[in-house]
Amino acid sequence: MNTIFQMRKFFLFFIASFMMTMKAVAQDFVLEGTIGKYPVVMELYRNGANLKGSYYYKSQGPDKRLSIHIVYKGNGVWNMTEYLDGKKNGIFTLGIPTFKVRDKWQGQYRNKENKTFSYTLTIKRAAKGAVSHWQGKIGNNNIIMEFYSDNGEEYIGNYYYTSQGPGKRLALETDGYNMGRLYIKDYLNGKEVGMFIIDCGEQFSESERSTFNHWKGDYTNANGRDFSLDAWKTKE
Repeated sequence: MNTIFQMRKFFLFFIASFMMTMKAVAQDFVLEGTIGKYPVVMELYRNGANLKGSYYYKSQGPDKRLSIHIVYKGNGVWNMTEYLDGKKNGIFTLGIPTFKVRDKWQGQYRNKENKTFSYTLTIKRAAKGAVSHWQGKIGNNNIIMEFYSDNGEEYIGNYYYTSQGPGKRLALETDGYNMGRLYIKDYLNGKEVGMFIIDCGEQFSESERSTFNHWKGDYTNANGRDFSLDAWKTKE
């Protein structure tokens, strides 16, 4: 009897853990919008530098989901692909994705029949800690930065000059860490346009870098001009 009780206890614990994991996975980002004229709901979770998840058409319900893989290819370029039963079923054009609530993703969706539809998705929910927000200055110019992958070792995100507005973002990608300096490249339309060199101090390990919330250093643009950098993490 004791063995049966223990097995039952383990089974209930396994089910509870599984449900908690599934709930956590679904909570990173929730988007709603339309593909063509059809309303959809998309749920995504972070997977390293990439994103995975699924979406469904509201008319069909959540039991009929299609898988989504959003892969960071490097150089500020992203691929967003739809799968059905493990097979490629469609592709989405995707610029530099942003992750704040109310941000919009817009582009074109092409299905396996090569038919194209416009899509618009709005972020309705982002889990606490899923995105880190920064603000600061490059030289005398104010900037806003956003990282969805921010673990002290790898930073993937974007930024824009406040004078130009969020419609003119540049992609950000870690280039390495060496001798107390963190290197982050920025990209425009897949082309490298500059480099951030952030003085972290050699005392910071990879795990400690994730708690580093104030950056000082330099930014060098494509023309070789250097500017001071001062940026700090803000509250969500």
